[in-house]
Amino acid sequence: MKGLLLKDFYIAKLQKTFGILILVMGIAFSFLWESPSYMVGFLTFIATIFVLTTISYDEFDNGYAFLFTLPISRKLYVSEKYVFALLYGGGTWCVTTALAAAYAAVSGRLALDAEWLMGYMVYLGFVLLIISVTVPVQLKFGGNKGRTAMIITLGGLFLVCYGSIYILKKAGINIEEIFSRLSTMGTAALWITGFVILILILFFSFGLSVQIMKKKEF
Repeated sequence: MKGLLLKDFYIAKLQKTFGILILVMGIAFSFLWESPSYMVGFLTFIATIFVLTTISYDEFDNGYAFLFTLPISRKLYVSEKYVFALLYGGGTWCVTTALAAAYAAVSGRLALDAEWLMGYMVYLGFVLLIISVTVPVQLKFGGNKGRTAMIITLGGLFLVCYGSIYILKKAGINIEEIFSRLSTMGTAALWITGFVILILILFFSFGLSVQIMKKKEF
């Protein structure tokens, strides 16, 4: 796996000009809106979906056929993509959150407390969700079809969520009451429950991606 990780980080290094531009944009908007949350969310999102670029590089010019002549199993390949996405997206979140904390401390506009940190932990949850959705879709469809499938998938998720809320309301179930009861669990309990659910989704996504790769023909 080390060799695969080095390969993907080298691909990321080739995109350093684009990365610097995105970083400058994130910092500029943070100062413009006097809030570093944009920088954290924007840069974390860009870093997380970069795993799709590495998959596209691997697919290019029949790259898979060469890659799997090496002592690499398909499960190991998929594992590396998830590890890379977590390291790159999670690492970006750590760095940008540290910068946001420094900004808050220097400016004095924001209180550095548990509530502040919990607000930024939302972006870390998005990292897990983005990886869970994008990696299997990209592995399944790849290239232009992958982008189209991604839009359809995300749109489908939105419709499912909206439709579920609509059905629950029609059934006479009070959504506000459900959220009110959830809030009584306490912030820590809610966060732990949320992250456990996201981790389970991530493992399901990983298993799905492994099955997709095993069925691929090169």
